[in-house]
Amino acid sequence: MISIQNVTKNFGTHTAVNNLNWEITPGKVIGLLGPNGAGKTTTMRMIAGFYEPSAGNITINGHDVVQEPTYIKNILGYLPENNPLYEEMVTREYLSLIAKLKGISKSDIKDEVNRVAHEVGLGEYLSRPIGELSKGYKQRTGFAAAILGNPEIVILDEPQEGLDPNQRIEIRELIRKLGQNHTVIISTHVLAEVEATCDEVVIMKDGEIIRHGSPQEIQQEAAGRATIVLEAQGQDIIAALEGLPWVEQIQQHQSPHTRVEILVLAEDDRRPHLFNMAKEHNWTLLELHQTKQSLEDVFTEITQ
Repeated sequence: MISIQNVTKNFGTHTAVNNLNWEITPGKVIGLLGPNGAGKTTTMRMIAGFYEPSAGNITINGHDVVQEPTYIKNILGYLPENNPLYEEMVTREYLSLIAKLKGISKSDIKDEVNRVAHEVGLGEYLSRPIGELSKGYKQRTGFAAAILGNPEIVILDEPQEGLDPNQRIEIRELIRKLGQNHTVIISTHVLAEVEATCDEVVIMKDGEIIRHGSPQEIQQEAAGRATIVLEAQGQDIIAALEGLPWVEQIQQHQSPHTRVEILVLAEDDRRPHLFNMAKEHNWTLLELHQTKQSLEDVFTEITQ
């Protein structure tokens, strides 16, 4: 259990985290979301013990993060956003060094390095210099270092930053696997990955939590809304759409024709009405389809 009680973090006159209260139960993958400057990284660094709160306290399993840093670091693995690695070192050599720094006994280091390498799919690359690894395998090396010693909690700050789509899929599967044996807190801007991997979502803005729940619960905020994409040729299309009482917002896109995204109250399917409007106004209808609001839509709406 991680308990964050009335935590504030100031940097000079700037308040990065403001009176944060949050209880984290074990055995979940938790996505920490928010725009740049929301306080995500600061919060993760305070949980990991790298920053001391300006006010309030954080405890893990009843142990204070500030007062008992050795205990906290023994049960916690951390992969920071920039994934600092000694690229001139061989992968096994680097992981052995991290294991030694974590206090793993010399007789157990080889087996422990082999264990984490197998868990993250790095086994074939232990004899390679880190500098020769791809971005995805460098991330795997950071994951392996974070889970040496089998910590209860793993904190991952933007682990998919800079990866190509295939590498992101690989890391997504790795996070799912980690979630089977660890409590995982992951900060990311890739909302599709949150929907695919996380049991809980916490959205921060201006140093405060503004939403907390499962991805499904947060998406339910969008229930009753939908986005309709309409592309057509004709006269006064925008004006006609703006006069509809169930249209909340219209966003126009660059196109040779009139192409819009319409945010609507979606208690009923509005496409038949729009189709009939096109006939009545002699519009040439080129496209008409509807999508439900996604987690990304909700995130954008509540953080803008």
